[in-house]
Amino acid sequence: MSTPTTPSPSKKNAGIFFPLPPTMDWKQWAFVWIVQGLAAGLIDGTINFFIAKNMYHYESNTSFWLFPLPFAGDLGVTCLVQGLATFLIVPTLILPDLANARTSPLPLGPWPRVSHLPDPRSLFDSSSDEITKKKKAGGALGYYSRMLLRFWAEGTENMGLFWGVGREGMRGGLRGWFERLGWSVLQGAAWGAVLFFLFWPISIAILAPIYTHKSMSAEDGHLWAAEISKFVFTFIIGAFQNSLVALQVLGARSNYTAAQQAAWAPVLEDEETQDERTPLITGA
Repeated sequence: MSTPTTPSPSKKNAGIFFPLPPTMDWKQWAFVWIVQGLAAGLIDGTINFFIAKNMYHYESNTSFWLFPLPFAGDLGVTCLVQGLATFLIVPTLILPDLANARTSPLPLGPWPRVSHLPDPRSLFDSSSDEITKKKKAGGALGYYSRMLLRFWAEGTENMGLFWGVGREGMRGGLRGWFERLGWSVLQGAAWGAVLFFLFWPISIAILAPIYTHKSMSAEDGHLWAAEISKFVFTFIIGAFQNSLVALQVLGARSNYTAAQQAAWAPVLEDEETQDERTPLITGA
């Protein structure tokens, strides 16, 4: 893999997520935002349209809130299931493209920019005294909250359930696969929770005033209401998550050397935090 030109550090790239990382060229841009974004969203929406058709189309009374098939609950469960499934599937599809040079890692280093946050691997690699020392600045809650953010957001060598090797320091083979499975399921579940808190309240705010006191069934005059609502909802969250997971894979720290990660690390205003992040970047 060729070494990209190292940019000069500046405060504009200190954000964890924004600005969004530039792509290598127009092909990589289309790969992320059209193939993995719009096209994947259409696939997700179409699949969920037919699932909703089988669930609701022939129901005589499809309620928005009431059991046995509350549509609001279906949207919530869909966030969790789709978030997990997408995270398990998308890296496995993209990593072969990376390995065969059909696409390239992001040109300006790992994204999201979380190298300065506590590394989840420290739970396994560091002594309890070292962890306690690192927690002093912001307290245990702040420390583990930042670690959880890094665990959810960071692309790692652990991505791709059916591709590549196991996590650094873990044994390969069947045990390594199950360890990758466990980490991927947890990270995918975290993605599902993010989708739920971002998109479920918005969908409820839009649909509840319309259907709280009405049936969504075709027999009551709302032909395709549940199916179309499910299509639009899953298209939006699919396009959103697929694109960002694609960027996670292309910007995974395992795509770059430790020296590249150190050169591209975000510039932090807090010098003490900047000093403490060095071992997390270099592995020292």
